[in-house]
This record gives sequence, structure tokens and C-alpha cells, in this order.
Amino acid sequence: MTQEPVLQRGQQVFKVVSVRGQNLYDLCDEHGKVQVFELPARLRHVVFVKPGMFVFGRVDSTRVEGAIKGDIEVVILDQFLSSLRKAHYWPDSFALKTPASRVVPSDPLPHAPSNSQASIDNGGDSRNDNDEHEDDDWLAAGNPNRASWARYEVSSEEDNEEEEKET
Repeated sequence: MTQEPVLQRGQQVFKVVSVRGQNLYDLCDEHGKVQVFELPARLRHVVFVKPGMFVFGRVDSTRVEGAIKGDIEVVILDQFLSSLRKAHYWPDSFALKTPASRVVPSDPLPHAPSNSQASIDNGGDSRNDNDEHEDDDWLAAGNPNRASWARYEVSSEEDNEEEEKET
């Protein structure tokens, strides 16, 4: 687990698409074909496999019947993923693609628009940020699902003397 895994002869790189349960996983190969693979008992309580992870698997040709096509042999941890993506055997279909939403702007701290610009950006809605936070004031009162304990204030001795003089 502490050494970088190496693709062995007969293994393929797969991406975990979904978890079926009972240690069965839907894996997508480099061509987009989805197949069912089983996680062997030696890995079941060692590593947590979730969708989006990459694994090395081996198609088992002796399994002619049934839905299970092979076994997961190596689960690739995130710490090794960046170096494995650079390996010659890593499929181009699994290459890291940066979506347009993740592009970092050239100005790391965008300037705040003026109130007139903000109302244009909001589609003419003249509400400012303070109005949005007023709706959240009920959260400051505490959890409404918990019993609230009465809070008693301890009065000082001066208050006690004033009460005695009034009576």
C-alpha cells in the first residue's frame, strides 16, 4: 500500500463507475465498456472503493457464466494517481481533463461590483447581500429541536438592597 502500484501482464486499468453491493463493482475500461468485477476478500476490509476511483483488474476468462467478468487486483490510491497518469500504459481516455468551470481566473481576487452593477447582475433585483443573511437570523437563536433551558441572571447585592427598600 505504500509503494506505487505497477500494471502487471494481463491487468487492465479500469475506472469505478458504481457500487452494486456484495463487493461487486461496475468498472469502465478504456473503451467505455462497463463490466462487473468482484473485490477479493483480501482487500474487502483494507480499502474503501468508491465511484470515480481507478483500479487494476484482470478479466477472468474461466468465468464463462454469470455477470462477474473478473477480479479487482489493485486499488489505486489518490497519492499515486498523478504519477500513474504519466505512465506509458495509462489509457488516453482516462487522461485528466480540466473542465471549463475549474479554469483559474487570471485575477485571483475579483473586484466587488458596485450596487448598481450588482442589481444588473441579479436581473434587476435590488436586494443586497445583507438581505440574504436576514433570512438566516433564526439560526442564531439556536437549534429549535433542542429543549431550551431557562437562563437565570444572578443579581448583584445592590439590586437586592434596592428591592428591599422598595417593599
